[in-house]
Amino acid sequence: DNPQRWVPGGDIKMVVLDIGLEAAMGRNYSWLRAVRWSQPQTLLSMIDPNGQPVPKVVANPMAVLSTGEWLLPFWKEPHDAPPCLKENKGSAGVLRSRDQGKTWRVYGNLTHPKTWLIENTLVERSDGSVLMIFRTTTGNLYQSISLDKGRSWGDAVPTGIPNPDSKVQALRLSSGHLALVFNAHRKLKAFRRARSLLDLAVSTDDGESWVRIARVDGELEGGLRSHYPTMVESDGRVYIVYSKFYHEVLDANRTDLGIHLTELDLEGRLPTLGKPVEMQSLMLPGGINPSLNRSRVNTSHEEVPLRIVTTAMTHNASKSKRRSPAPAAKLSPPTTPTRVILPGSDSGAVKLLGDLDKMLERSNRVERDMERQQRKMKP
Repeated sequence: DNPQRWVPGGDIKMVVLDIGLEAAMGRNYSWLRAVRWSQPQTLLSMIDPNGQPVPKVVANPMAVLSTGEWLLPFWKEPHDAPPCLKENKGSAGVLRSRDQGKTWRVYGNLTHPKTWLIENTLVERSDGSVLMIFRTTTGNLYQSISLDKGRSWGDAVPTGIPNPDSKVQALRLSSGHLALVFNAHRKLKAFRRARSLLDLAVSTDDGESWVRIARVDGELEGGLRSHYPTMVESDGRVYIVYSKFYHEVLDANRTDLGIHLTELDLEGRLPTLGKPVEMQSLMLPGGINPSLNRSRVNTSHEEVPLRIVTTAMTHNASKSKRRSPAPAAKLSPPTTPTRVILPGSDSGAVKLLGDLDKMLERSNRVERDMERQQRKMKP
């Protein structure tokens, strides 16, 4: 009954837990019996310098750069629920610390005229630049690049990676690959409010192309959501936690809904660094049988090879209000259109799911027409 219960955001705060050297080395876990966190420290208030309330939100972990800087991605939530103002359009940026969290400064004010930029995730590339990836409403993930350790950011541009307006996370693996966990489809009319095809992809070229190496969850049904993934890497394995439930519906017959943890062994799954994506044969679970019941499609068994190629993006550094960094070199402009390719076909990988969506939508229309005709024929 509370119309504000879905409104996220507020202050960004930090707490610290000192676990000691023995616990950090994994030799002693007795500290777990008496965990004590520090008092919360406010890093960024929801009250902007002009005195207006603008909620701030964090959805992904901070990135620790090879040069020591800490970058925490955040965004200003675009909503007008009281006491916020309708003029708040939202923006994204980072909190940056050069002294291991003692002090923080805000950098970046990224916006886009066609979409919000939220739930941003950060990863450092091999050349020291930082890649930030955004959830958007356009059916694709967007990205921005910083060439100066997070002080300024290029324009947010589409990557061509499909996404139904849901959270993703990027991570640099110990192998040097970039990893991305995401829902690999656009919004589907035949599966309303679904967030499925939760995949793990890796990049050998700092995010210019991605190869999907595992399907974490492939059950596809209207309203069913396998989403909000978070991952960590340890000892050659990736651990992915995500939630699975129906949108605004409680299904008491399903005992497998809730918080899920998936463990993936990376041995034998990772493509060779520096080798072109098109030369590597990797398999993606994702075949779809159109004859299956349209209300629930499980895509976790058949194998379909797939690769995603994104364009190189021109960096157009926006000036920081607090500091003017030194001019940065330009990245190469796009040379080929952004595309998602099925080997042996130029029609696009998302077309596989798009065609199914269109087919099922036509089937739904035919059934609705038949039902209307039957109702008219009843005495």
